[in-house]
Amino acid sequence: MAPRTETTEGAPDSPPASPAPQQQQRGFLLSPNGKGGASGTKAGANGLPVSDRDSTSSRVGPEYQCSHIPAYRGRWCEQTPGDDDDAKDSEALHTHCSARLVSDAELLSLENGSNKKRSKAWTQGEQEAFYLGLHLFGKEFRSVQKLVATKPIAAIVQYYYDDFKYTTAYRRWREASVKWGIKGEQFVCGRKQSKLLQGLVARAGLGKRQSDKLQSFAREWNEGSLSLEQFVLKVADAAGRDTLVQEVDLS
Repeated sequence: MAPRTETTEGAPDSPPASPAPQQQQRGFLLSPNGKGGASGTKAGANGLPVSDRDSTSSRVGPEYQCSHIPAYRGRWCEQTPGDDDDAKDSEALHTHCSARLVSDAELLSLENGSNKKRSKAWTQGEQEAFYLGLHLFGKEFRSVQKLVATKPIAAIVQYYYDDFKYTTAYRRWREASVKWGIKGEQFVCGRKQSKLLQGLVARAGLGKRQSDKLQSFAREWNEGSLSLEQFVLKVADAAGRDTLVQEVDLS
């Protein structure tokens, strides 16, 4: 005979066991009809649901949210041959994505084919004079324009924002002027000034009269009788703009 189990009369019943918490679904895949759901999925190693179908396949097509994969246009917005719709935007794309990086050796020359028209309008000498002007005068574009001399002020401003800002030369100039606080006066004073005047005389083959004139300009600049712009433009007029560009030490 089985032993009798005695129960205490009036003892409260034990509370029912709480249901096990359901694991929160951390993600879901979109079905072809656009509705999310967990059907047809199973948990992966990281706890995220994985489709029964090949988990690495792309969901691309008319029945999905992504109807097609756009054509690759290149790292710097270069237009690559694609479908007819992409080809229609080629001209506008080259107009807005024409800036390119340049090497240190080539300084400011823009090699990319999408910018050939604009780069042809600027000679190497003009680009180097522009670069020197920025180091000397900063973003005083009127002073830069006077040094370049062969371009109007509108072309100077447009070249700065449309082309120069996307070159390695721009990054070097910004680092020198902003990070290190190097001012234009530092390139034409002290030892650099003596080296500059000697280099100008030798490179341009100037006679004693012209050499004395350069020394006179330097003296007036050192005494404060000439502004930086006036001194630079007088020297450029006496020795030649390109000669000045080649002799100024920007290091």
